[in-house]
Parts: sequence; C-alpha cells; structure tokens
Amino acid sequence: MFFSTGVDSGIEIPHIDKVMHFVAFAGLSFLLDFAYALSYKSLLIFTASYGLAVELIQGMIDGRSASIADYVADLAGGIFYVWVGSRIAERIFPRPTKNSVQQEQSNGQS
Repeated sequence: MFFSTGVDSGIEIPHIDKVMHFVAFAGLSFLLDFAYALSYKSLLIFTASYGLAVELIQGMIDGRSASIADYVADLAGGIFYVWVGSRIAERIFPRPTKNSVQQEQSNGQS
C-alpha cells in the first residue's frame, strides 16, 4: 500500500493521506504490541524507524514522494496508540497475568 503508484479513488478529501498514515501506524502499533508484547519504548522506536524507512523508499519510487508530514502522521499514530489506544485495547483484550495463568493451570490439574 505504501509503495503503490497511480492509485486514485476519485474521492477528494483534504489530507486524507495523513489520516490514513495515522490509522495505519496506530494499527501497526496495536498488532506489534499484542503479537510481541514489546515495551512501549521499543514499540515507538520500531514505529519511528519503519515510518522513516517507508518515507525514504517512497522518495526513490517514481510517482511517489517522501513527505515529512506523512512521517509526522506515522509517529502520531504510534504515539496515539501508546498513550490512548493501549489503554483501550487492554480493556477489550486483557492480557493474562502470571497469577491467572497459574490459577488456570492449577484448576486444570484438579
């Protein structure tokens, strides 16, 4: 999606590409958090690095351009997930605690 060229939906919404970058990186942060249980610092470092790589690669593709504003939207999506989204996600998808896992194991052995 980040590297495709010539895609035009025909819908003209100002700055929709920034919104899409924000949503994509908030979603990426959610998936990384729940797949790998990274610390928030590591999650933000990965998100920042990936966003930078995407923009640099886009700058080398004909028909695409690198954009600082897109990179800021990428970072904002990652930061939003860490500050707000992670709290919401934790309520919807609670992670098992060490005590709950031990309790389940002891209940299964009875």
